[in-house]
Amino acid sequence: MPTAAGPIEPPATTLPPSLDSGPALVLAAWFGLMGGYLDLGMIALRRDVLHASLYYEQGKHFLWTVPVANLAVMMVPGLLVAGVNRLRPGRGSLRAATLLFAALALWGPLLRAPLYAAATLVVALGAARLISRWIQRHAAGFLRFARSSLIALVALVSITAVVTYGRQALAESRALARLAAPPVGAGNVLLVVMDTVRADSLGLYGHTRDTTPHLSRWARRGVRFDWALAPAPWTFPSHGSFLTGQWPSVLNAHWNPILSPAYPTLAEFLAARGYLTAGFAANTHWCSYESGMDRGFVHYEDYPLTPWTILGTTAPGRWLLENLRDPRDYYSLKWIRSQSRDAGAINRAFFDWLSRERGRGRPFFAFLNYLDAHEPFLPPAGGVHFGLVPDSPGESRMLLEYWDRDKLRLSEHDVELARDAYEDCIAALDRQVGSLLEELERRGLLGQTVVIITSDHGEQFGEHGVFNHGFSLYAHEVHVPLLILAPTAPAGSTISDPVSLRDLPATVVDLLGLGPGSPFPGRSLAESWRPAPRAGESRSRQAVSEVDIPVVIIPQRGRGPNQRGFTMSLVAEGLHYLLDIRGTEELYDLAADPRERRDVRNDPGRSAALDRLRKGLALSIRENRGTTGVARDYLDRLRRVLDSLVRRPAT
Repeated sequence: MPTAAGPIEPPATTLPPSLDSGPALVLAAWFGLMGGYLDLGMIALRRDVLHASLYYEQGKHFLWTVPVANLAVMMVPGLLVAGVNRLRPGRGSLRAATLLFAALALWGPLLRAPLYAAATLVVALGAARLISRWIQRHAAGFLRFARSSLIALVALVSITAVVTYGRQALAESRALARLAAPPVGAGNVLLVVMDTVRADSLGLYGHTRDTTPHLSRWARRGVRFDWALAPAPWTFPSHGSFLTGQWPSVLNAHWNPILSPAYPTLAEFLAARGYLTAGFAANTHWCSYESGMDRGFVHYEDYPLTPWTILGTTAPGRWLLENLRDPRDYYSLKWIRSQSRDAGAINRAFFDWLSRERGRGRPFFAFLNYLDAHEPFLPPAGGVHFGLVPDSPGESRMLLEYWDRDKLRLSEHDVELARDAYEDCIAALDRQVGSLLEELERRGLLGQTVVIITSDHGEQFGEHGVFNHGFSLYAHEVHVPLLILAPTAPAGSTISDPVSLRDLPATVVDLLGLGPGSPFPGRSLAESWRPAPRAGESRSRQAVSEVDIPVVIIPQRGRGPNQRGFTMSLVAEGLHYLLDIRGTEELYDLAADPRERRDVRNDPGRSAALDRLRKGLALSIRENRGTTGVARDYLDRLRRVLDSLVRRPAT
């Protein structure tokens, strides 16, 4: 009854004593999708505002895969909470459940922020506590809102998935409809890039370990190039040259990892002539659609769309994948972390596409990029082993984290283990390349196809004090394998002259008979096996590579590379000449010293050859000027260095 103090106010809304299973799952789903959209915001913030990443680092479907992945992750604690409430009614509270769900929904996106993981957890827990308190005060209304808005969130995700799939399918359909009639009798082209495979780790190139029995067998049916040089010692600039025929500095590829639209790609050229074009890239960073490498390909696959890769688009999802797997299965971790797939899966995707499209009666150009030999050096189970194998979780973890490990702290055993594992990976990749060619032959396509098998760069394991790749132009980083199998290529031939992989587009259009009017610079490598030129004509070749090496570089081991800053190298006359923008030179005799252990620049009798190489490099710079300010500046400075060296009296 009323008192003198006035009427009694109704009590504030309080939490129910327990949470039923149904509402628990609704809340988990709601927080999961809301966390997913927060995650999308953080992805955009990192790239577009904080500039903490070059790309979004997600597949084309990330606008719906990221929310779905967060939803899947959140359903794990959601099912646990629902199960507890079903088995022990009254033991779970709404406040505790929302604290858990909100903390997880916030923590995943915060892990993308430039903060320590512990700091992100503190922030997520603090914010979640405030959210759970607010929900406690508005329990009934919030539950109604969550139920109704969840329907809208699910609809939004579904519509986004349909739109992205539909837009991709429509774009492919329209591109196919626009294709012109192909040339009569046009042949196919298959470009295979074995990412990070250096030549001297292959049995095909004289390595004492038979790492490449399949490539060696197929080489007897094609042409092997003994000294093929990559345009650069890392993926993006090399692939840019493979597809455009331009030098990396012309593409500005050392400084801006988006393929320049100023130059046509091989895929664009062939698509304009009626070719079906498709790319399948395992390097989902430097060869993804975000890098521009997909330009001209009607069909392009980078990030695979599987339940596991969708889950791996989020930090909590990757954590679940990494920790719920077989603890001995480190091989799967490689593909989880790279959001990619191995060569066997790339092959299957290629042949699936080929089976779908062959009924169109058109020639094809397909580009396959394999990541199997790239770090982390974790070969699949059941493969061959040439040396050390990891015999403890710690050694497997070292291989998994090898790139980022402080090389000054690695033991000689660790380095040997990494090198042996790398060559085990090459052997596993060799089997898959062999399977690829065998299937092409089984389908009756090999005889109608120009097949080019190569690599974009090599790898170093302490040679010259250098590890990984991208930090020097020594042969271990730029000397790569090259095989060409073509109807007009003489079987079993070997070319000893140096060649540049920058000439691949010119070679392809030449072998297809499409050379007249080609937009691609360079010379066809097919000239190497054709009849000798007429008297007075020169066939001498040289191969140039380039890189911009940071002046401040992570400490390597031993003396480290002499070069720093913008550096170029030239292989000619059996010699390898290196020069950086500061004027530091090195010279190696590749015939006598293929591992480049001794600099012969100051040896008696080398001055004339050294001067010819300087002039050759200067001529290459004059013929291939950069198109942006930074490239022109570096090339001009290097040219001036060369001019001063050429004028310097021989010593």
